[in-house]
Amino acid sequence: MRDSANAMAAADSFHFDVSGDLTASNQGAELTVPISYVGDVVTPDRTRGNLSLSIIVFVLEMDIVTIGGVTYTTNQQSGRWEKSVEGVGIPNPADFARGGTPAVSDAVYVGVEERNGQGLHHLTGVAQLALVADGGAETPADIWIGVDDLLIREVALEAPVDLDSLGFALGDVGLSGTGSAAISIKLSDYGKPVTIEAPEVN
Repeated sequence: MRDSANAMAAADSFHFDVSGDLTASNQGAELTVPISYVGDVVTPDRTRGNLSLSIIVFVLEMDIVTIGGVTYTTNQQSGRWEKSVEGVGIPNPADFARGGTPAVSDAVYVGVEERNGQGLHHLTGVAQLALVADGGAETPADIWIGVDDLLIREVALEAPVDLDSLGFALGDVGLSGTGSAAISIKLSDYGKPVTIEAPEVN
């Protein structure tokens, strides 16, 4: 895993596709909310993506740009960009490329699997959730990395989620507090040219 972390740190850019379901309580009933976060990373610290949640008949969307410790998000009502140093309560895929810290610890090797004509090492372990969720929490995860290049192709895990920090007005639809997320984080298009700049804030 240390060699994989070093390979990720050497990547110039990559595409990410985060998908899965949030599970939370709504007035005593359990509600499942599909979530999607798709975009690109320019290493070491630039991310641009679109986050969407489907809640019953509503689809909530927000564009996100993160540069260093500054996060820009589009306002739900006006569509204008807003600037914050607090970020939003979702994974920043750029963290996978910071190097030094493997995506999972206590890794157990499962074997080689074939996906889309590529050989991938499959391992299980404990997710380092400073990378993918609320720091301090730990959860089991599966990870697939390329046999030839040791670059991460997918991380799958279930993790607790602070619904109030996601940046959406989920309290308006009865969702607040802590829920759980079963997500898949797929990485691809390593080295593809991408430009990410700070948006204009009005």
